[in-house]
Amino acid sequence: MSLKLGGDALSIQLTTSDEHPVRVEAVGSVPVPLVSLIEILVLGEGRSTNQTRTLISTSRGQLLRYAGHHVAKDGSDVVEQFSTDGALEVRTRIRTSDRSLAFRTTVTNSGDTEIVVESATAAALPIPFSMRETMIATGCSSWCAENRWRLESLEEAGLIDCSSERMPLPGSASIARVGTSTWTTDGPLPVGALEDASTGQAVAWQISGGGPWRWELDSFGTEPGHFLLAASGATNLDHAWSTTLAPGASMTTPELVIAASNEGWQGAIQELTRHRRADAARRTSRVGRTALVFNDYMNTIKADPTDEKLLPLIASAARAGAEIYCIDAGWYDDSGDWWPTVGEWLPSTRRFGRIGLQGVLDAIHEQGMTPGLWLEPEVVGVRSALVDQLPESAFLRRRGELIVEHGRYFLNLTSPAARAHLDATFERLIGMGTGYFKLDYNVTPGSGDDSQGQEPGDGLRDHIAAYFEWFDALRQRYPLVVFENCASGAMRQDWAQVSRFDLQSTSDQQDYLLYPPIATGAPMMLLPEQSGNWAYAQPEMSDEVIAFVHVTGLSGRPYYSGHLDHMTDAQLGLVREAAEVWKGIREQSVESVPFWPSGLPAWSADRLALGLRCPDGGAYVSVWNRAESSGTLELELPADLVAGDVQQIYPANLPGWTAHVSQDGRKITVETAPGPSARFYRIDPVSEWERTG
Repeated sequence: MSLKLGGDALSIQLTTSDEHPVRVEAVGSVPVPLVSLIEILVLGEGRSTNQTRTLISTSRGQLLRYAGHHVAKDGSDVVEQFSTDGALEVRTRIRTSDRSLAFRTTVTNSGDTEIVVESATAAALPIPFSMRETMIATGCSSWCAENRWRLESLEEAGLIDCSSERMPLPGSASIARVGTSTWTTDGPLPVGALEDASTGQAVAWQISGGGPWRWELDSFGTEPGHFLLAASGATNLDHAWSTTLAPGASMTTPELVIAASNEGWQGAIQELTRHRRADAARRTSRVGRTALVFNDYMNTIKADPTDEKLLPLIASAARAGAEIYCIDAGWYDDSGDWWPTVGEWLPSTRRFGRIGLQGVLDAIHEQGMTPGLWLEPEVVGVRSALVDQLPESAFLRRRGELIVEHGRYFLNLTSPAARAHLDATFERLIGMGTGYFKLDYNVTPGSGDDSQGQEPGDGLRDHIAAYFEWFDALRQRYPLVVFENCASGAMRQDWAQVSRFDLQSTSDQQDYLLYPPIATGAPMMLLPEQSGNWAYAQPEMSDEVIAFVHVTGLSGRPYYSGHLDHMTDAQLGLVREAAEVWKGIREQSVESVPFWPSGLPAWSADRLALGLRCPDGGAYVSVWNRAESSGTLELELPADLVAGDVQQIYPANLPGWTAHVSQDGRKITVETAPGPSARFYRIDPVSEWERTG
């Protein structure tokens, strides 16, 4: 029997039989060598080949057989399998749209003895592209150098085809990326894209789980040139993870999303963006994804708030056009050392004079802005009184010891006491008028918690699931509150996390010259309107540099900071001008998709560009020049955009740059002033009248 799932642009065709597991036989309209949809590695069984570094070719995976298919209440297709010995039931939930498919697999012990699972795939999918012609886009992040991407051939990335008529076996070459612990995007990234350069066909994918993950590209089959994508959560090989399933117990993989386009890797990322936007709309608010936020940490107060410092800054932020004012770290600290004292989240009795923190929050309200506060809710400082107030079971532990990193312990969100503490904290702070929270996450617990007798990785999985359950309930109770995900500057920005938040701080990078490549790479991972790029203008900056940092902000979601209270009226006018531009374009931004008119930039590139394709047919493009000399940058427009006009909309009145549309409207040539300098352009499409003559 064959089963076709998906839309016209992206579908898979599955085949079933009594002799084989459910296998993929076609992707779209392209037949492919048969690949098992699901692979499961069980302790004591191993793999069916001698390739022991990959997710595929598992012995248990070969024992699965089709058991049925139904449509769930949410419209997802559910494909059911069982193992021939009756020990496992496997259900793969597949969410379909015209251009994307999302896979999540649940494994249940249906036998009468324990089974130890060491890995399980959300799915394994053959890619119907030419291996020799395919390019791959992959990324990596590190603190203050996030979202660095590169485009290269499969061979350059590590996947080669060594099968031949003389040796009709796939080799062991593979491209694999792995994320560990709860900083899911510290290092390799759980997102990638492929483009067949000979056809322009492309796919992009993401793993959404909130914890450890793995994706890989492997050659397979006995004929040359075939390769597949497989994805999972934690594995025994990468994370020393396993889970012991008692009879009736289950485990579920992270979700693998794959999107397709005929417009190359950029088109596939755009389709992935559309999938993300539909996802985020279920959990976040449009207002939350567009409000202009000022935060006083970056290059400004830096976790030392007092009423004397805050009140003039609050007034200046309001004059600059901010709609939310967030007081960052330190507001709770009386000791002068804010890092190891987190946890109780009680306002400092020393920092805010007679008015107290409540008076500062009221001052923000009086300036017409929503008050916000920084919290790191999942940790407790080693010097916090809360350490002695909560039971030991409220903390993550390993071998009987509380897990500690950089002066912090970790709450265990499976603990009712830990959740009750956090619920009471948010209820109290929201009752004080707080309508915005910046949630940070600066340390990770490593392999996890073994306090319940399980492997640490399994304890970590339980904690992550409990964290998401707690946070989802918090959002449901307070739907008007806006939440930012910071995570130590984007160290935890996998989609399972980010889809629940209105805003993601894209970096902790304090050097404005180093921020453009971070901002340019962010929409590979996030919605443009979630990409909180710091715009931290300072009074000592020239007008060109103030414009530079605000073009960085406008390239995604402007996130204001800086000593605005020390600026001249003219300087503050440039800041306010950027705010007005954002407010004028944000309704377009929340429907836009990104494009890269000069390609993915190198970290050290002098000139960079990022575009946002808008639903009205036009586009906005940010262009930076980081070199001391002037230069030229040629911008390639999307295939369906023929430019009729290009306008410099920010800064409106600074001279020195020119932009010209090519005769055919397919390219724009930008001549820059010496750097650091940047501009924000509006590209209008050719009108119907111009198109028809």
